[in-house]
Amino acid sequence: MKLLHVGDAHLGVRPGGLPEREQDVYDVLNQIVELAVAHQVSAVLLPGDVFDSNRPPGRAVAALAKAARTLTASGIQVLAISGNHDSESQHWLELAGVEHLSGSSALRVGSLLVGGLSYQSHKTFLEDLRSAAESIAAADVFMIHETVAELAGFPGSYPSVDEVHRILGPIGVKYVAMGDVHDPGTEVRGSCTLTYPGSIELLATNEPADKHVVLVDFTTGDPVLTNLPLKTRPIIQQTVANMAELEGVIAAAQSLAEASGREPMVYVQVDRAWVGGVREVKSTLGSHGLMRRVSLSDTDSLTKLGALDLSEVSRWSRDKAPELIREVVAKSFERDSAVGEMVLTLLDKTSSPKEQVRNHLLKHKLNTYAEVLS
Repeated sequence: MKLLHVGDAHLGVRPGGLPEREQDVYDVLNQIVELAVAHQVSAVLLPGDVFDSNRPPGRAVAALAKAARTLTASGIQVLAISGNHDSESQHWLELAGVEHLSGSSALRVGSLLVGGLSYQSHKTFLEDLRSAAESIAAADVFMIHETVAELAGFPGSYPSVDEVHRILGPIGVKYVAMGDVHDPGTEVRGSCTLTYPGSIELLATNEPADKHVVLVDFTTGDPVLTNLPLKTRPIIQQTVANMAELEGVIAAAQSLAEASGREPMVYVQVDRAWVGGVREVKSTLGSHGLMRRVSLSDTDSLTKLGALDLSEVSRWSRDKAPELIREVVAKSFERDSAVGEMVLTLLDKTSSPKEQVRNHLLKHKLNTYAEVLS
């Protein structure tokens, strides 16, 4: 008995506003279908953020529907829960032919019982999880969409691995299939394994470039995990200090394009010692790479933030927190435009108070900006 655990897909997302990047995600979805069929899995698990929004484009729904038809035709079930990006997407999932888990019952996959809890609220997650566990009473596998502190790489008000295990362990759960965090990670508590596969395509430059899905084999009774790599669009991330190093980046981009048949994403940071380097890099890069980002390297961003006017930060309220952080971070755009854009994009998706925004920044490894909010 084998399952294929797929991380956040974000179908319909268009990084950089480029249709080619949207297609990249659909291409990876097709790879996942091929892997599921080749490995003869009994079910594919999609633990939330299947779509990038509650109103996915038609292409996204059609892509998932096509994948689901191919899988079910091969005798493979497709099970999903909703995430924070697509918390109201149950009808879209069902329209695409995917079985949606509500949290009040488990579905049988061969000899296994699979339960799941769609995203409700970070604040009530443990309470909701406890209610779901009591309703289901027994399960071998359980899907959740939540940030778990240790696996996300930072502490805070998020639930811990132990808290999740204390709820799911007693009902017999041996594998917790998790979504939400885009970096892969695994923790084991007793006979229970908790895993994030990570997102299926590179959606931010701070994510690992190597992507995979997780094959979960229950043949021996306990889950045995194997990472199955995915072929994603190639990326080059490099700091350059002179024209010779930049020419090396261009040569690497050309080589990657020839080898993969796709233009790579090229992100270049310019050493501050190279006077006029940003202008030189932008003019020389030209059309090399599908997405090109150029910024100054920043070896001491705390110093950078120390020069900002943070007098407004003390006026926190639930409604004003994102706006105030936005004002602070916007002032850093000249110094690091890529990070500034990343933070503003993040803030546009939340209306959280200070602590939650700080944790979001930590989650995206923007530790320097999070310190401003300490």
